[in-house]
Amino acid sequence: MRHTEISYEGLIGDFVIGWSYCRFVPESRLDKLGPMKHIVFGSPVCNRTNEFFVTHYDLAEGLQMLHSSQFYEPHRLTVFEQGEGFDLDSFTEQYGYTFKYKEYLMTLDLSSMNEPKSDLVSLIREPREVVLVNDSFQKEIVDPERIEDKQLFTYYVEKNRPVTHGRFSLIGDTACLDHVITLEEYRGKGLAKALCKTMLMDAKDFGAGTSVLAASLTGYPLYVSLGYREVANMYIFEK
Repeated sequence: MRHTEISYEGLIGDFVIGWSYCRFVPESRLDKLGPMKHIVFGSPVCNRTNEFFVTHYDLAEGLQMLHSSQFYEPHRLTVFEQGEGFDLDSFTEQYGYTFKYKEYLMTLDLSSMNEPKSDLVSLIREPREVVLVNDSFQKEIVDPERIEDKQLFTYYVEKNRPVTHGRFSLIGDTACLDHVITLEEYRGKGLAKALCKTMLMDAKDFGAGTSVLAASLTGYPLYVSLGYREVANMYIFEK
């Protein structure tokens, strides 16, 4: 699919839609509160039922609307910032938020990507594979109810057992990579990179022209090596 340049706001919108689709639980929905994108989870996720996303330049307006109501506490807030400068200490003190961590919004044009797919990587299709992955990671990282979801694709890398996991949502022509993780004793062996290459090539085969994701500081070098470019800083807060 031919890639077209997407605006900053468009990339944020694509990311929030794709990321939230990966994380949805029953009865979740995507809404808006003024300039803020609002995810309403159908049941508590990490002790919260609401999550908000806003650009730095819309932050004041969004907070004014958000804090006029107490119905959204506890919640998480993500602020996208493109180098305008963000005083974390002043913000947390003024508004009562706790700073959790920083990530990076990144994007990749898939139109010219041509990488080999790894034989070690498998797309989950069977309930038994869900059990294998969840047992290996000792927690439910794959929802057995969503393995037939036509817009969510979940993968694993096997080295005698599942050791690396990742997934992507495909909404329109945008693939959002999410939850790429490798068991600690298998890190540094190129497994996450092999997984991402296979996922991205599958996404391209399925019709994606662009990929977006939120990269942690640890994952940032991996995504740069795959060709992703940084779009914005992401500051994540809780209240």
